[in-house]
Amino acid sequence: MKDNFSKYGEIYDFFYFDKNYMKEARHLNELIKKNLEIGTANLSILDVGCGTGGYAQHLNKYYKITGIDLSKEMIKIANNKNLKNCKFYEGDGTQYISSKKYDIVISMFHVVNYQITKIQFNKFIRNAFLNLKPGGIFIFDFWNSPATLIDPPESKIKIVSSVNELLLRHTLPRRFSKNRIDIKFDFYRIKYGHNKIKSFSETHKIRTLDKSAITQLATKNFKLVELNKAFYFKPLTAKDWHGLAVFKKLS
Repeated sequence: MKDNFSKYGEIYDFFYFDKNYMKEARHLNELIKKNLEIGTANLSILDVGCGTGGYAQHLNKYYKITGIDLSKEMIKIANNKNLKNCKFYEGDGTQYISSKKYDIVISMFHVVNYQITKIQFNKFIRNAFLNLKPGGIFIFDFWNSPATLIDPPESKIKIVSSVNELLLRHTLPRRFSKNRIDIKFDFYRIKYGHNKIKSFSETHKIRTLDKSAITQLATKNFKLVELNKAFYFKPLTAKDWHGLAVFKKLS
């Protein structure tokens, strides 16, 4: 996963200019207020797989945020945004255990699906638990396996423009099993006024999850308190491509 976003990171925000981070962050804030038994003042968030700070830039008005991401390029972009109440570091969710404990851990934009082996996945979840204060909550979204079988990912092209260039991304999914999909991205960068085309490719390995995989994470000290369609207060169904889970650390 570390090689992913090495080049993509530089142009990532251009391709997700239309993602409604503000609306999704508002929903996260509502989930936090609903599931924490304390007020939201002076609370801390650990954002695992923070990317370029898309969620942090809307949550930082309420919380103090530490973000970690494997991509050095994306962390550089996040820090260059100079977001108030935010600090960003290069780090791996399967390895990062902080001496400081957090009120909330979030991992958004299906970062959890990049943990393609059981060992990676279990370490990722364990570390989220270890980085929480007692009473804290862990929120993450994910690709829902049944929905990806009912409505499989398709090849598609997205074209966006920056000040200096035209950017094209060709997405090519390939399924290996009911819960393993590789997403190949072919990128093309065309600078205005030049005939040269720069191109590169990345393959993102995804392990989808279902309700059973989520509910099995619960223990006597780690309670599943929400399992919904992502960014809605509606129970997750087999037709919902994106799910969202909230776990509470009891002790």
